[in-house]
Amino acid sequence: MTDGFGTTLLQPTQLNLEYTEHLAIAHDLDRDPAELGGALAQVSVATGTWLADRVNKAQPLRETTVTDNLLTALEQLVPTFTYVDLGGLAAETRTGADLEWWIEGRTRWFDFWVQAKRAFYTRPMPYYDLAYRVGGGSELQSTRLISASRRAGVPAIHALFNATGIGFVYTADACESPGLCDLPPAAEGVTAISAREAERLGIEAAQRGGTVTEVDLAEVIDVAMPLTCLVGCPSSLPDRRHPPTGRHLATQTVWEQLGFGGALDPTDPAFVAAVATLGLYAHDETTTFEEALAIVGEGVRSDPADYVLDPSEETIEAWLARSDLPRSEWPRRVAVTRREGDQRR
Repeated sequence: MTDGFGTTLLQPTQLNLEYTEHLAIAHDLDRDPAELGGALAQVSVATGTWLADRVNKAQPLRETTVTDNLLTALEQLVPTFTYVDLGGLAAETRTGADLEWWIEGRTRWFDFWVQAKRAFYTRPMPYYDLAYRVGGGSELQSTRLISASRRAGVPAIHALFNATGIGFVYTADACESPGLCDLPPAAEGVTAISAREAERLGIEAAQRGGTVTEVDLAEVIDVAMPLTCLVGCPSSLPDRRHPPTGRHLATQTVWEQLGFGGALDPTDPAFVAAVATLGLYAHDETTTFEEALAIVGEGVRSDPADYVLDPSEETIEAWLARSDLPRSEWPRRVAVTRREGDQRR
């Protein structure tokens, strides 16, 4: 099967053996692995301990390897989750986007892009390559990601892969609703920041001069949250610029401002993901709350793209032919999470 451009549509069918072993250990979490939030917590723990094992052995891993194992594990654990790999590296090279993720809610879908970055451990403080320049030029990869995602009408985030259990903490007070979440520290194996935050941090690193592209963990920790929050957060995720007693985002007003219809459903999967993404964008002090609402609201859709429910060669080719973006600017992978009871094809 190809995508109409001579690129084979690849679907990994086997997990890395080492990753499988770490996933089995993470299975002891007191969460339902068949539910997306529980599964993502499990694979986040497995990712963190796997990376720690490789760091201790001085055996680095590429982001693509970690991403494929994480997605394949989610597909094996969650009946309503599936993904397809379009193959080729051109898309990631042009936009920095590794994944497009569609989450189905009660009346709306939420669509967002994800760029993966792993932490490096070659000096005392871990760091991320957030100031990476595309093709050796002057444009930051995060800037290109933002530009392409905005033209596509979707928000974008960075998923950060971290080695856990080796003496570092990757989020600081990420949840201001204590007692509502039972995530273990190892779930910080995968954290998230908004693309806007990644760009800001990358620009600050670039302004320090030279060829420095690294952003220390210390600069990221205050703006990161566990990726699990995007799909498994309790109903009242706060805007983290405010104290715990301050304004919460899971309200009827925000529900309507993001484009969801009818009465507020704080457990709606698409809304949970949109609100968590909104929290990431609202945390950036260079982005007003109204701007964050507009960016995230673009990802709320009444209907999914044709290729979401029918990822066939013909459907993908027809969609790309109608798109304003060239093939090289779309993410390499497409993940879909259906509502409970909507089993994947």
